[in-house]
Amino acid sequence: MTSMAKYHDGEWREKGFTYKSNSSGIGDMLNSEMMRRGMEAFAYEIKVRAEVLAAIEIYVPQELGYSRKSSGRYRTSFNVRSHLDGGATRDRAEAIMYNDSPTAFWVEFGTRGREPYHVIARAAYRMYKGAHRA
Repeated sequence: MTSMAKYHDGEWREKGFTYKSNSSGIGDMLNSEMMRRGMEAFAYEIKVRAEVLAAIEIYVPQELGYSRKSSGRYRTSFNVRSHLDGGATRDRAEAIMYNDSPTAFWVEFGTRGREPYHVIARAAYRMYKGAHRA
């Protein structure tokens, strides 16, 4: 194992290697097409995991006019979109996995008397922790 030390001039050095950070270069990398494709690939992995976790039949509120059991529309409504200039400060690539089913909110967060499924949250968390542990 090698070690690095930060010197008084702000550079990191390790056995003859020097590195001086360039914030504009790092910003360009975070907002590059390469980073957007990487984020999009990761979002597609989360999408596949969510589709596997999603129940085929779900219970939705009757007051919304939907039937008690859904036809599986929730499971087939996962989508991914990606773009540059994303994030809170609009300075990085961003990919978003979402579900546009009318019942998505109630599946994710539950209803009165119904426990939430948290499908998207579980899919994203498992991907974050590592899919190899699934």
